[in-house]
Amino acid sequence: MLILTVGNGVAGSTLDPNLGEFMLTHPSITIPADTNEFAINASNSRFWEPPVKRYVDECLAAKPGRLRLRYEANPIGFIMEQAGGRASTGRQNVLTVQPPDIHQRIGLVFGSKNEVERIERYHAEPANSGVESALLAPRSLFRD
Repeated sequence: MLILTVGNGVAGSTLDPNLGEFMLTHPSITIPADTNEFAINASNSRFWEPPVKRYVDECLAAKPGRLRLRYEANPIGFIMEQAGGRASTGRQNVLTVQPPDIHQRIGLVFGSKNEVERIERYHAEPANSGVESALLAPRSLFRD
C-alpha cells in the first residue's frame, strides 16, 4: 500500500500487480478518536517515564484480555504449536481454556516455546515475600 497526504486528509492506494499501478482503494482514511485497543513496545518498559507506565497500566486494567478466545486466540495458538512454538494465557496453554461464552476475551502470550514457558514459570513462582534484599531479589536474564 501507498499512503499519501498533501495536507487535506489521507488516502491509500494498493498496488495492482496485473497493471503494475497503484489504484485508489482507501480514499478517506481516518483514525477514530477513541479505541478499545493499543499497541506499545513493551520490551522497553523498564525505560518508560512514570506517565507512560501509568497510561499502559490503566489500559491493561481497563482492557483485560484483548483477543477473543475462540476465533482469535485459539487459531493463533494452534498455528503456533504446529510451528513448534507455544501460546499461553501466561498460566496455561491457551488451547486448554474452556470458554464460559462464545465471545470470551483472553490475554495471550505466544512465541518461542521456551520463552512462553518462562512466563508460565514466573506466574507459578510464589509471590514476592516483601524482602527487598538485593541478594534475595528476583533474578532476570535482562539487566535494568
